[in-house]
Amino acid sequence: MSIRSLAASVVSKALVPLPIPPTASPDPRVPCVIVLDKSGSMAGDKIDQLNAAMGAFGGFLKADKRTAANAELAVVTVGDTVEVAVEFTPAGDFQPPVLAAHGHTPLGAGCVTALQLLNERLALYRKMELEHHTPWLTVLTDGGENVDHGQFATAGNLI
Repeated sequence: MSIRSLAASVVSKALVPLPIPPTASPDPRVPCVIVLDKSGSMAGDKIDQLNAAMGAFGGFLKADKRTAANAELAVVTVGDTVEVAVEFTPAGDFQPPVLAAHGHTPLGAGCVTALQLLNERLALYRKMELEHHTPWLTVLTDGGENVDHGQFATAGNLI
């Protein structure tokens, strides 16, 4: 019995929840993390446009059946602090966070957090013997790091 069919069997019997939802798709997974800047410089139209774009992106993910079945998304936000706003979720279930602008831009730390999430997800795929494509990391910002420039070096070392 394959890992996928065993996982589907266990989940269907509700014996043990799995950290990765089973999928009917035989295609490899695509882990994606989006780092969103919600710092004070994003106030006004910029944060409104970012919220609208993320809403449209969520609609696109749900509309494309292959993407909905194979991509998994997480969202990291930066604005004074770094937060994992959305844990990995199947693209078809993705609900973007509604952002409010405030604070500084710890962008390097946000990238470090995103890369750690991707590395952890890839380790989980390997453990569960799931095929995957190259992970995606997307950063949406209006500027750059203004808290700790050394974090970009740390992020570079994680790649």
